[in-house]
Amino acid sequence: MSVRVRRTLRRLAPAPLRVTERDSALLEALGRMKHAATRQLARLAFGQSRSAANKRLRRLLDAGLIRAWVPRLDGENVYGLTPRGARLLGEPPAGTSAWPTPRGLDGNLQHLLELGSVRIALAVTLAEAGLVLEWWRSYWELQVCFRESVIPDALFRVTWGGRGQVFALELDRTTPAAQAFVRRILRYEALEGRAYGVSGFTLLVVGGQAGWLERYRQRLAQHPLRTPVWFATLAEVEGRGIQASWCSTRGEQIPSLRALLPVRKGRGGEVGDEIAG
Repeated sequence: MSVRVRRTLRRLAPAPLRVTERDSALLEALGRMKHAATRQLARLAFGQSRSAANKRLRRLLDAGLIRAWVPRLDGENVYGLTPRGARLLGEPPAGTSAWPTPRGLDGNLQHLLELGSVRIALAVTLAEAGLVLEWWRSYWELQVCFRESVIPDALFRVTWGGRGQVFALELDRTTPAAQAFVRRILRYEALEGRAYGVSGFTLLVVGGQAGWLERYRQRLAQHPLRTPVWFATLAEVEGRGIQASWCSTRGEQIPSLRALLPVRKGRGGEVGDEIAG
Protein backbone atom coordinates (compact mmCIF):
# COMPACT_ATOMS: atom_id res chain seq x y z
CA MET A 1 0.00 0.00 0.00
CA SER A 2 1.45 3.35 -1.01
CA VAL A 3 2.09 6.16 1.47
CA ARG A 4 -0.53 8.30 -0.29
CA VAL A 5 -3.22 5.62 0.07
CA ARG A 6 -2.42 5.12 3.78
CA ARG A 7 -2.68 8.86 4.41
CA THR A 8 -6.00 8.98 2.56
CA LEU A 9 -7.39 6.08 4.63
CA ARG A 10 -6.29 7.75 7.87
CA ARG A 11 -8.11 10.93 6.87
CA LEU A 12 -11.28 8.97 6.05
CA ALA A 13 -11.23 6.90 9.25
CA PRO A 14 -13.47 8.23 12.02
CA ALA A 15 -11.72 10.04 14.86
CA PRO A 16 -11.43 8.12 18.14
CA LEU A 17 -14.57 8.58 20.22
CA ARG A 18 -14.30 10.68 23.37
CA VAL A 19 -17.09 9.49 25.64
CA THR A 20 -18.88 12.48 27.16
CA GLU A 21 -21.14 12.73 30.20
CA ARG A 22 -24.10 12.76 27.85
CA ASP A 23 -22.87 9.58 26.20
CA SER A 24 -22.59 7.91 29.61
CA ALA A 25 -26.12 9.07 30.48
CA LEU A 26 -27.42 7.63 27.20
CA LEU A 27 -25.71 4.31 27.80
CA GLU A 28 -27.05 4.15 31.35
CA ALA A 29 -30.56 4.94 30.09
CA LEU A 30 -30.30 2.06 27.62
CA GLY A 31 -29.16 -0.14 30.47
CA ARG A 32 -32.25 0.79 32.44
CA MET A 33 -34.70 0.38 29.52
CA LYS A 34 -33.15 -2.54 27.54
CA HIS A 35 -34.32 -0.93 24.28
CA ALA A 36 -34.99 2.67 23.26
CA ALA A 37 -36.02 4.27 19.97
CA THR A 38 -34.36 7.27 18.32
CA ARG A 39 -37.18 9.67 19.26
CA GLN A 40 -36.93 8.65 22.92
CA LEU A 41 -33.19 9.23 23.15
CA ALA A 42 -33.59 12.50 21.25
CA ARG A 43 -36.05 13.70 23.89
CA LEU A 44 -33.88 12.51 26.74
CA ALA A 45 -30.57 14.05 25.72
CA PHE A 46 -30.82 16.16 22.53
CA GLY A 47 -33.70 18.57 23.10
CA GLN A 48 -35.86 16.38 20.83
CA SER A 49 -33.53 16.94 17.86
CA ARG A 50 -33.49 13.65 15.95
CA SER A 51 -30.77 14.94 13.65
CA ALA A 52 -28.39 15.56 16.56
CA ALA A 53 -29.39 12.25 18.15
CA ASN A 54 -28.78 10.32 14.92
CA LYS A 55 -25.29 11.77 14.51
CA ARG A 56 -24.17 10.92 18.03
CA LEU A 57 -25.83 7.51 18.09
CA ARG A 58 -23.99 6.73 14.86
CA ARG A 59 -20.69 7.47 16.62
CA LEU A 60 -21.63 5.27 19.57
CA LEU A 61 -22.64 2.52 17.15
CA ASP A 62 -19.36 2.77 15.23
CA ALA A 63 -17.48 2.59 18.54
CA GLY A 64 -19.20 -0.69 19.35
CA LEU A 65 -20.95 0.65 22.47
CA ILE A 66 -24.51 0.13 21.23
CA ARG A 67 -26.41 -2.06 18.76
CA ALA A 68 -29.14 -0.90 16.41
CA TRP A 69 -32.12 -2.67 14.84
CA VAL A 70 -34.75 -1.51 12.34
CA PRO A 71 -37.98 -3.37 13.25
CA ARG A 72 -39.82 -1.79 10.30
CA LEU A 73 -38.49 -0.36 7.06
CA ASP A 74 -40.69 2.71 7.52
CA GLY A 75 -39.85 3.03 11.23
CA GLU A 76 -37.04 4.35 13.39
CA ASN A 77 -34.02 2.59 14.82
CA VAL A 78 -34.18 0.78 18.15
CA TYR A 79 -31.01 0.61 20.25
CA GLY A 80 -29.54 -1.55 22.99
CA LEU A 81 -26.26 -1.84 24.92
CA THR A 82 -23.41 -4.06 23.77
CA PRO A 83 -21.12 -5.89 26.22
CA ARG A 84 -18.50 -3.23 25.48
CA GLY A 85 -20.97 -0.49 26.38
CA ALA A 86 -21.87 -2.31 29.59
CA ARG A 87 -18.18 -2.63 30.53
CA LEU A 88 -17.74 1.09 29.98
CA LEU A 89 -20.54 1.76 32.48
CA GLY A 90 -18.82 -0.45 35.05
CA GLU A 91 -20.60 -2.29 37.84
CA PRO A 92 -24.30 -1.41 38.14
CA PRO A 93 -25.42 0.31 41.34
CA ALA A 94 -25.88 -1.88 44.40
CA GLY A 95 -29.23 -3.63 44.48
CA THR A 96 -29.70 -3.55 40.70
CA SER A 97 -29.29 -6.26 38.09
CA ALA A 98 -26.49 -6.49 35.54
CA TRP A 99 -26.68 -4.17 32.56
CA PRO A 100 -28.73 -5.92 29.83
CA THR A 101 -26.94 -6.45 26.51
CA PRO A 102 -29.64 -7.79 24.16
CA ARG A 103 -28.49 -9.68 21.07
CA GLY A 104 -31.89 -9.26 19.43
CA LEU A 105 -35.15 -7.41 19.86
CA ASP A 106 -37.23 -8.36 22.89
CA GLY A 107 -40.47 -10.20 22.13
CA ASN A 108 -42.24 -7.65 24.33
CA LEU A 109 -40.69 -4.72 22.47
CA GLN A 110 -43.79 -2.50 22.22
CA HIS A 111 -44.39 -2.68 25.95
CA LEU A 112 -40.71 -1.96 26.66
CA LEU A 113 -40.76 1.10 24.41
CA GLU A 114 -43.93 2.43 26.04
CA LEU A 115 -42.43 1.90 29.47
CA GLY A 116 -39.32 3.73 28.28
CA SER A 117 -41.43 6.63 27.00
CA VAL A 118 -43.04 7.01 30.43
CA ARG A 119 -39.65 6.90 32.14
CA ILE A 120 -38.15 9.52 29.83
CA ALA A 121 -41.19 11.82 30.02
CA LEU A 122 -41.04 11.75 33.80
CA ALA A 123 -37.25 12.16 34.00
CA VAL A 124 -37.22 15.17 31.67
CA THR A 125 -40.21 16.99 33.17
CA LEU A 126 -39.19 16.24 36.77
CA ALA A 127 -35.82 17.87 36.09
CA GLU A 128 -37.58 20.90 34.60
CA ALA A 129 -39.67 21.16 37.79
CA GLY A 130 -36.64 20.98 40.08
CA LEU A 131 -37.35 17.39 41.15
CA VAL A 132 -35.23 14.27 40.63
CA LEU A 133 -36.01 10.77 39.40
CA GLU A 134 -33.65 9.25 41.98
CA TRP A 135 -33.96 5.66 40.82
CA TRP A 136 -36.04 3.45 38.56
CA ARG A 137 -36.37 -0.34 38.63
CA SER A 138 -38.15 -2.07 35.74
CA TYR A 139 -40.06 -5.32 36.13
CA TRP A 140 -37.25 -7.55 34.88
CA GLU A 141 -35.01 -6.19 37.67
CA LEU A 142 -37.72 -6.51 40.33
CA GLN A 143 -38.49 -10.10 39.33
CA VAL A 144 -34.93 -11.12 40.15
CA CYS A 145 -34.98 -9.64 43.65
CA PHE A 146 -38.54 -10.06 44.94
CA ARG A 147 -41.13 -12.82 45.21
CA GLU A 148 -44.27 -10.81 45.94
CA SER A 149 -47.55 -12.03 44.41
CA VAL A 150 -47.57 -9.07 42.03
CA ILE A 151 -44.65 -7.25 40.37
CA PRO A 152 -45.21 -3.76 38.94
CA ASP A 153 -43.96 -2.73 35.52
CA ALA A 154 -41.69 -0.27 37.31
CA LEU A 155 -40.91 1.04 40.76
CA PHE A 156 -39.36 4.49 41.06
CA ARG A 157 -38.59 7.20 43.59
CA VAL A 158 -38.98 10.96 43.15
CA THR A 159 -36.97 13.20 45.47
CA TRP A 160 -37.01 16.89 46.26
CA GLY A 161 -35.20 18.79 48.98
CA GLY A 162 -33.91 15.65 50.65
CA ARG A 163 -37.37 14.04 50.80
CA GLY A 164 -38.89 11.39 48.58
CA GLN A 165 -41.90 9.41 47.42
CA VAL A 166 -42.00 5.92 45.88
CA PHE A 167 -44.38 5.05 43.06
CA ALA A 168 -45.31 1.66 41.57
CA LEU A 169 -46.36 1.74 37.91
CA GLU A 170 -48.84 -0.47 36.06
CA LEU A 171 -48.78 0.12 32.30
CA ASP A 172 -51.19 -1.51 29.85
CA ARG A 173 -51.89 -0.21 26.37
CA THR A 174 -54.37 -3.03 25.67
CA THR A 175 -57.72 -3.64 27.36
CA PRO A 176 -57.35 -6.27 30.10
CA ALA A 177 -60.37 -8.18 31.40
CA ALA A 178 -62.04 -6.18 34.16
CA GLN A 179 -61.99 -8.98 36.72
CA ALA A 180 -58.34 -9.78 36.05
CA PHE A 181 -57.46 -6.10 36.41
CA VAL A 182 -59.27 -5.77 39.74
CA ARG A 183 -57.68 -8.96 41.07
CA ARG A 184 -54.23 -7.64 40.18
CA ILE A 185 -54.84 -4.33 41.97
CA LEU A 186 -56.19 -6.15 45.02
CA ARG A 187 -52.91 -8.07 45.22
CA TYR A 188 -51.19 -4.72 45.75
CA GLU A 189 -53.71 -3.97 48.48
CA ALA A 190 -52.85 -7.25 50.20
CA LEU A 191 -49.21 -6.11 50.42
CA GLU A 192 -50.39 -3.25 52.69
CA GLY A 193 -47.97 -0.86 51.00
CA ARG A 194 -44.86 -2.64 52.27
CA ALA A 195 -43.04 -4.59 49.59
CA TYR A 196 -40.13 -4.46 47.14
CA GLY A 197 -37.83 -3.19 49.90
CA VAL A 198 -39.72 0.08 50.45
CA SER A 199 -41.95 1.14 53.33
CA GLY A 200 -44.77 2.55 51.23
CA PHE A 201 -45.79 3.41 47.69
CA THR A 202 -48.50 5.02 45.60
CA LEU A 203 -49.79 2.97 42.66
CA LEU A 204 -50.04 4.64 39.25
CA VAL A 205 -52.14 2.95 36.54
CA VAL A 206 -51.39 4.11 32.97
CA GLY A 207 -53.63 2.82 30.19
CA GLY A 208 -54.00 3.23 26.46
CA GLN A 209 -57.69 4.12 26.44
CA ALA A 210 -59.50 6.66 28.60
CA GLY A 211 -62.75 4.67 28.34
CA TRP A 212 -61.46 1.46 29.89
CA LEU A 213 -59.51 3.40 32.51
CA GLU A 214 -62.75 5.02 33.66
CA ARG A 215 -64.67 1.75 33.67
CA TYR A 216 -62.00 0.00 35.70
CA ARG A 217 -61.66 2.96 38.04
CA GLN A 218 -65.39 2.70 38.75
CA ARG A 219 -65.12 -1.06 39.24
CA LEU A 220 -62.21 -0.61 41.64
CA ALA A 221 -64.07 2.13 43.54
CA GLN A 222 -66.41 -0.61 44.84
CA HIS A 223 -63.52 -1.94 46.93
CA PRO A 224 -62.27 0.06 49.94
CA LEU A 225 -58.54 0.50 49.36
CA ARG A 226 -55.81 1.75 51.67
CA THR A 227 -53.21 1.84 48.90
CA PRO A 228 -53.55 5.08 46.89
CA VAL A 229 -54.34 4.29 43.23
CA TRP A 230 -54.34 6.93 40.48
CA PHE A 231 -55.17 6.66 36.77
CA ALA A 232 -53.92 8.48 33.65
CA THR A 233 -53.74 7.75 29.92
CA LEU A 234 -50.50 6.80 28.21
CA ALA A 235 -50.84 9.69 25.75
CA GLU A 236 -51.21 12.14 28.64
CA VAL A 237 -48.15 10.86 30.49
CA GLU A 238 -46.00 10.52 27.36
CA GLY A 239 -46.90 14.04 26.27
CA ARG A 240 -46.86 15.90 29.59
CA GLY A 241 -44.81 13.83 32.01
CA ILE A 242 -45.13 15.14 35.55
CA GLN A 243 -47.75 17.64 34.37
CA ALA A 244 -50.16 14.87 33.32
CA SER A 245 -53.55 14.92 35.06
CA TRP A 246 -54.56 11.97 37.26
CA CYS A 247 -57.82 10.62 38.67
CA SER A 248 -58.13 8.57 41.88
CA THR A 249 -60.40 5.58 42.50
CA ARG A 250 -62.76 8.00 44.28
CA GLY A 251 -62.90 10.32 41.27
CA GLU A 252 -60.59 13.03 42.61
CA GLN A 253 -58.75 14.96 39.91
CA ILE A 254 -55.25 16.41 40.21
CA PRO A 255 -53.44 18.44 37.54
CA SER A 256 -49.93 17.13 38.20
CA LEU A 257 -48.02 14.24 39.70
CA ARG A 258 -46.46 16.80 42.01
CA ALA A 259 -49.77 16.96 43.88
CA LEU A 260 -49.15 13.36 45.00
CA LEU A 261 -45.95 14.26 46.80
CA PRO A 262 -46.89 14.28 50.52
CA VAL A 263 -46.70 17.52 52.48
CA ARG A 264 -46.91 18.42 56.13
CA LYS A 265 -47.34 21.71 57.89
CA GLY A 266 -44.15 23.22 59.24
CA ARG A 267 -43.33 26.52 60.87
CA GLY A 268 -42.50 28.07 57.55
CA GLY A 269 -45.50 26.64 55.73
CA GLU A 270 -45.92 23.37 53.82
CA VAL A 271 -42.89 21.13 53.44
CA GLY A 272 -42.47 17.66 51.98
CA ASP A 273 -42.91 14.60 54.19
CA GLU A 274 -40.41 11.83 53.48
CA ILE A 275 -41.45 8.30 52.68
CA ALA A 276 -38.58 5.86 52.84
CA GLY A 277 -37.44 4.43 49.53
